[in-house]
Amino acid sequence: MFEKDLFSGQVALITGGGTGIGRGISTLLARLGAHVAIASRQPDHFGRTVDALKAEGLSASGHELDVRQPERVQAVVGDVHSARGRIDLLVNCAAGNFYAPSESLSPNAWRAVVEIDLFGTFWCSQAVHPVMKAQGGGAIINISMTLHYRGWPLMAHATAAKAGIDALTRTLAVEWATHGIRVNAVAPGPVPTEGVKKAFKPPSEALPFLPNRQPVRANGMRAYNEHTSNLNSVNFSLDNPPQLLYIGNV
Repeated sequence: MFEKDLFSGQVALITGGGTGIGRGISTLLARLGAHVAIASRQPDHFGRTVDALKAEGLSASGHELDVRQPERVQAVVGDVHSARGRIDLLVNCAAGNFYAPSESLSPNAWRAVVEIDLFGTFWCSQAVHPVMKAQGGGAIINISMTLHYRGWPLMAHATAAKAGIDALTRTLAVEWATHGIRVNAVAPGPVPTEGVKKAFKPPSEALPFLPNRQPVRANGMRAYNEHTSNLNSVNFSLDNPPQLLYIGNV
């Protein structure tokens, strides 16, 4: 489907790149020739993925990172840049999610998701900006979702954060276009990763809000390569049409 060595010589930093969707992105980019710098809060997450990629003879490195900490984000970006000499692509995939009734959602629970998803996306984007600007350009891909298009019960924190990411994507795309930096978002429907299977199993209090729907597989991410170099400020929704979708029958 993709040209061999499509990303040869390029460097990609993927937050949340050790598990789920992030691992799939890391693996594909590495197999297409990129060096993938995989960042995660948990070393065992990025460690397993880095080891698996190296076992295939691919180029990968692991970096412990909590995206809620802007100083640590700056340090990891600096480490990757120093080691590899450039950063061509940032994929903001780190995220947190869980069901919680809005009326009893604690301040800590709200902050945890919004700071990982929205704040982390901004801190990482801001950190790579000077690197990409100095090298003449780059690309940022933000992983969003479709649930906030119509609302999703018991996920006020996650839907608010992802709606913020969509707005941030458009703003940074316009602001940084003159620096050669393209910013796009990909909004997949439910992908049957272990994290999604756990997070999207509706608790009993959600059932009255949920119609009977079937799962949809989301495939593809083509927001970054030389053939799409004219794309900027686009949110690729991989639900067609965007709608509320659920894993399993309710």
